[in-house]
Amino acid sequence: MSKKILVVEDDVTMRETLTALLRREGFEVVTACDGLEGFTQAQIHTPDLVITDLNMPLLDGVALARKLRDETALAKSPILALSANLSDYNLPERMNSGITRFYDKAGHDGASLLSTVRNLLDAPPSVGFA
Repeated sequence: MSKKILVVEDDVTMRETLTALLRREGFEVVTACDGLEGFTQAQIHTPDLVITDLNMPLLDGVALARKLRDETALAKSPILALSANLSDYNLPERMNSGITRFYDKAGHDGASLLSTVRNLLDAPPSVGFA
């Protein structure tokens, strides 16, 4: 059975690129263009993994993760937060947000991201960096 991944990304090109990459690997993909829509899609689809951008309008990735942990059945599902500017975030302060792993999308390729996704889906969640 295919694993379901929710991609929450406000940049259309990035959202479409991630969706195509994940579908090519056999994952079922649901998308959302901001954190509020992502929260709704998570409630409807109960994904096995949430991939969210950190910097989005309406509800950013950190707020989305907290809301997913507190208000949905995704309390233990992995959440992968993407950003091209991880250095702009106070990551130690963000560790208690419910995000499982932070991924710096600057300078990484699709193979690296897929490896991280597979690890999160196959291993128990633990906070870390990719």
